[in-house]
Parts: sequence; structure tokens; C-alpha cells
Amino acid sequence: MAGASELLLAALTFFCGLSLVLGVPGLQAAIFGLLDAVFGRPDLSPEKIHQAHAVVLTPLATLVAAFLYRGVGRWLDHRVANQIDHRIPGSPGLPEQPWPRSDARDSAAQVALHLLVAVAGSYLLAVLMHLLGAPVVEQGLVLELTASGDLRRPELAILCFSALVLAPIGEELFFRGQLLRRTWRRGGPLAAYLASAFLFAAFHGNLQGFVVYAWLGLVFAHVHARTGRLSAAVAVHLGNNAVTLAILLLAPPT
Repeated sequence: MAGASELLLAALTFFCGLSLVLGVPGLQAAIFGLLDAVFGRPDLSPEKIHQAHAVVLTPLATLVAAFLYRGVGRWLDHRVANQIDHRIPGSPGLPEQPWPRSDARDSAAQVALHLLVAVAGSYLLAVLMHLLGAPVVEQGLVLELTASGDLRRPELAILCFSALVLAPIGEELFFRGQLLRRTWRRGGPLAAYLASAFLFAAFHGNLQGFVVYAWLGLVFAHVHARTGRLSAAVAVHLGNNAVTLAILLLAPPT
């Protein structure tokens, strides 16, 4: 029940974050103009330019949703605490951070280990899915933007910014910083891992890559729980995305 309620709260806050980013008049135009100013305007058709710009919208919406989730979650926790006449603010009798923080050296080692596990596990799952006749396929737009392999192209620079900066920060704040922590406090570790991993996989909207995304969600959740540092999950997420981009850029054209 706790996991289901947190999934609902996460879905609602993400929808609100997406609605804000897409619905505020002039905001998209301002974001796209800023991208052109920083990275240059892609030499593509207007439709393709819009698609290249749009790769930043979902990570930005996730970042907004993470702060909404935190605010709404704390408000709900405070109401529950008041209803049971609890005098401690925040979560009723439960710490916001359910795990102790490891020291910097152990955290760095855990980041390296979990990055290796994330990449190796993703590869083995992709091989297994291929053998089962359901090959893992990267998102079509990502494949299209990386096809040239030219890092000087604005559209590829925008993709790298989205994948290496916005996505690791926004998604980890939302899925691990809020959903994992809150579900762990209310429903225990199993519910927390499953909720965080499966919603993370569903969020990417790539059915052919669902298993790999779920695996990555579990790895990112575990390094956060193991170290007590959200920055560790961000680092592993960033490293995994960097490896994926490097493979796509170095792959021979088909």
C-alpha cells in the first residue's frame, strides 16, 4: 500500500512538472533560445531542430518534479504527524535519510564498483534479450542524433548536455532522492527498490529497453543506499550514460 501511494504521488508530481515545463507560455521558446545561444543552432530542418531541442525538456521536467515531490511529500508528512499528535516535524517518527553516509573513500570505491556492475549487467542483459529474440534497442532519437559522431554538431552537444548533466541530476533527485527514500521509510527496502526501478524504466518509454533500464534503476538505488549519498547515484548514472554515448559515437555507421 505504501509503495502504491508513493508511486501515485510520484506520477502526479511528475505530470505537474511536465505540465509546467510544457505549459508555461514562452518557456519552451526561452529554453530553446538559450540552447541555441550556448551550443549554436543545429543545421537541420525545423522539425528536427525542435526534436533536438526537446531532448532537454523531460530531464528539466523531472528536475522540477523532484522539487514538487519533495515539497508535497513534506506537506503530507506534516499533516500525518499533526493528525497523530506527533511533535517531530517531517516524517512521523522516521528520519528523512534512512541510511548512514559512508566516508568519501568508500563512496568513491562504491561508485567505481557500481558503474562496472551497471555497464556489465546492461551488456549481459542485452545479449540475453537478443538470444531470446527480443533485442534491446536504444531510443530512436538518440540513435539519430549520434549517427554523425561529430561532437561539434550543436544537436549532439545538446544531447550530451541532457544525458550527462540534466538527466543524472534530475532523475536521481526524483527517483532515488525522493521515491526510493520515501518508499523505503514507509514500505521497506523491497518495495523501495521495485518502485524506484520499475517507474524509472517505465519513465523512459522504451519498451525494448525496459529490462536494461530497470536493471540500471536497481544499481543506482543500491549505490545510493550503500553510501547514503545521492551524489554517488548521480555519478554512476552519469558514468553509465557517458559509456553508452561513447559506444554509440564510436560504433561504425550502419
